[in-house]
Amino acid sequence: MSRFGMYVKVTAKPGERDALVEILLEGEAAMQAMEECELYIVNVSDTESDAIWVTEVWNSPEAHRASLDHEDTKASIARAMPLIAGVESTTIRPVGGKGLRFRYPLRSLEKVLPPHKTGLPCKPTIRSKRS
Repeated sequence: MSRFGMYVKVTAKPGERDALVEILLEGEAAMQAMEECELYIVNVSDTESDAIWVTEVWNSPEAHRASLDHEDTKASIARAMPLIAGVESTTIRPVGGKGLRFRYPLRSLEKVLPPHKTGLPCKPTIRSKRS
């Protein structure tokens, strides 16, 4: 089963970024109770004063969708909406890296990435000893 992730850029209305960050961080407490949520990070931009980036990784797209039906999530969204000027999101499929435990060996990455992208040798290398 593939993981599901999102990068979400939330643009706050002018002067509302900090209040919106607080609401998003309150959501982190609910995420702790959801085993299916593997990563939930709220970031602020140093170059865009109203921008907030949220990084999420879930064990499946279904788990993410189900999280939106939780009462805590619905309440947080309702409180956040008046503070939001815009939202952009990109869905992602995490395949490796530091910070997440992956349940498959590195070699299985060949199924999702070409060999030159995995860092694995493309062909077996035979080295001979020279005398």
